[in-house]
Amino acid sequence: MTKVRLATRDKFASPYVVYIDESFFNFWGLNNPDGNFCYVAFGVPYENLSLLDVEHKRLLDLFRNAVVSDLHEMPPVEIKSVVFRRLKLKNRRRIAMLARGIMVRLGTFFLTEFCQVRGFILESVRSDLLEKGDSRIPKKWDSLYQAKREELSRAVKEQKLGQSSLLQKLIETPTASLAYFLTKRAEWYELVIDPRGGVEDKHIAQAVRHTTEAVIRGVHRETHDKLRATSFSIRSENCPGLQVADLLAGEVRHWFVQNPDFLEFNSGLTLLDINNLKTQYYLKTSAGIVSKPERRTKMPPTLIRKLHKAGRSSLFPYFRRSLANDLISCIATYGEFRHIDLAHNQLIDSPDNR
Repeated sequence: MTKVRLATRDKFASPYVVYIDESFFNFWGLNNPDGNFCYVAFGVPYENLSLLDVEHKRLLDLFRNAVVSDLHEMPPVEIKSVVFRRLKLKNRRRIAMLARGIMVRLGTFFLTEFCQVRGFILESVRSDLLEKGDSRIPKKWDSLYQAKREELSRAVKEQKLGQSSLLQKLIETPTASLAYFLTKRAEWYELVIDPRGGVEDKHIAQAVRHTTEAVIRGVHRETHDKLRATSFSIRSENCPGLQVADLLAGEVRHWFVQNPDFLEFNSGLTLLDINNLKTQYYLKTSAGIVSKPERRTKMPPTLIRKLHKAGRSSLFPYFRRSLANDLISCIATYGEFRHIDLAHNQLIDSPDNR
């Protein structure tokens, strides 16, 4: 039986403000295959922003008290993931559980994407090979990998725009996911992105606008602009939403570092061609039924258990209730773009020529 996913407009559509932050380790330069990068987009109903400010004070007080008691340091003025991870596990759990409760009560959501340098580069290699008519990555793929790494690194150096060329590519997926998720749920939405610098922020804003317009017009056939504004002017120390996004991004990134088998399982050298994938799923939109060829794989029990088990390495599973569509996005070891579907305990790999 064919499965149909519905994308219907909520009865009471609310405007949203979405806060986007990042967490990374040894990613820039693309020299370390195990280097990694994670984006989180944390969405708050506009009507609940004042409540977030109030609840954030409780969260910040708990965090600052834990810094004093556990680390014997002057507490920072904001919640920072790098400091949070140095706290004793007991206090990390207390802070995470309070944050989880606040997120659920305020009707928030978050989207996330994780990738390692290896998968990030091999994703481009896969697309190039498929355009040439190949069906597999060769067993000896190191030369293709190095050539693509040098191509991407050269673009960064020649453009002299900071990390703009990589950031534009990295933010495409969370931006597209937001457009899919919010177009039929929100009256409108705004983005607040943790600022990096003038030239990088400018090019990130261009990528966000281009991707959002492509999704809204191409899939939903919306004639008006749901994305009202993209702001880089708010510093995280003055923004509760960015602080929560930073906390989530750190926990998601460390969860993947400790659980690489979600990237490795069923990832391989075979290319996924949109014309050859047998499994078809469909998305109902205002433009009609959209076909989505995908490879879906049931997860073994060992992986399923890890989805629900928080530990010393990461408390990310505490927040799974607020995941948009119950999906975690990532790039698998050999470059497949992948959704981890918590609701159905499966991995969803998209075609390389999507």
